[in-house]
Amino acid sequence: MRTARYLTAISLPLIVLAQPRWEVRMNGLPQDGGFYSVSVADSHTVWVVANGGRVWKSFDVGKSWVASSSLPQGAGDAVGTVAVRSPRDVVLATTTGKIFKTTDGGVAWMKVFDDTTVTDFFNDLEMFDDFTGYAIGDPPNASNSKPPGFVSTTDGGQTWTVMNTNLPLGDSQYHGRTDFIRPDVGWTYVLNDGVYRTTDAGKTWNKMSSLLSFNELFFLNDSVGFYTWSGYPSDGGISKTTDGGLTWRKTLSGSQIVFVRWAPGGKRLWAGGDSLYLSTDLGETWQEEFSAKSMGACGLLWEASFLTDDIGMISGQCTVLGMSSDPVVSVANQKWIPESLELMQNYPNPFNPSTTIQYEVPSRIHVVLKILNVLGQEVGILVDGVKDPGTYEASWNGTGISSGVYFYRLQAGQFVETKKLLLVR
Repeated sequence: MRTARYLTAISLPLIVLAQPRWEVRMNGLPQDGGFYSVSVADSHTVWVVANGGRVWKSFDVGKSWVASSSLPQGAGDAVGTVAVRSPRDVVLATTTGKIFKTTDGGVAWMKVFDDTTVTDFFNDLEMFDDFTGYAIGDPPNASNSKPPGFVSTTDGGQTWTVMNTNLPLGDSQYHGRTDFIRPDVGWTYVLNDGVYRTTDAGKTWNKMSSLLSFNELFFLNDSVGFYTWSGYPSDGGISKTTDGGLTWRKTLSGSQIVFVRWAPGGKRLWAGGDSLYLSTDLGETWQEEFSAKSMGACGLLWEASFLTDDIGMISGQCTVLGMSSDPVVSVANQKWIPESLELMQNYPNPFNPSTTIQYEVPSRIHVVLKILNVLGQEVGILVDGVKDPGTYEASWNGTGISSGVYFYRLQAGQFVETKKLLLVR
């Protein structure tokens, strides 16, 4: 996995940030979409999955969106959960019991798990790092005699191993989230039963407490966690534990809550459903920020993903929201830019008939990106103009061009870099 290098455009003394603002970011998305899952890959790349099996990505933190150029074959309208480790490395779990993976930013998808004897409905997918992850689903065909499907990966989602667990038979997870704080320690919910915990990577589970009405679990550490209530309206809300799930007490009532998420910077805890709530005291008290409908939702807010305290996205029914924080003093917004000019390898490569080329620009400069043949002759010009700081993509379609080896060259000021690509018919 390539790790992008970034630095702030301006070095200033510490600036106190204002309260974060949320804004609708639907440019390029269908207005009637049910956006089930969102994942922030880095300071500019975001992925979201919508009803109809559609996968969308943004290169400007959700200010504009483009559809994934190739949808997972066989996913149909059932894409449910997306887990992103980098802008190009993405894993999807579906509500038909399949897992798909792309390593080229969604140009091509590989089906990496499909076994309906294990599960035919994945509820949750979680990747901890570049290698380790879990997915959990309902018992196959809602069987009362089989356990929930639980699979793991240790190679970044390329292959998945079925894990035998002692979870109760017939455990229908519904849409409940199984939450791990590290690869060996996690919690799950058994429908109409209670909360279970594992400390051996999901091999064995111990019942912690009995809770009947349920939506989702979310844990900060070994002790502190949250349990969202789907009862509506009076029974909805959030309960908190400080002893690893043994006991719970309600800290928010009277609102249907789907998710609780922690911004990695550590200052803010967010909860969403029919409204969005903010807590700055580890979930002891909650402040309502706005209703879901006031931000364009035709239903509930369903998911949130954060890169930092000030970079985050929320997806819901008919709406996607992005966080925007402005300094109290308007000297300069903190803008994240590439550290240097860089030309990345095209993907896919080899390709037929089109490929994508990504490049990074650290300052405003005139950029020329050309395609050359093996004789150095110009085949096409993809970019010829001034670019502001940022990350860009250009596509080349080789339709009508002979197969073979070609080169693409980026020139910006004194910077010149050339890379090879291969067109195969």
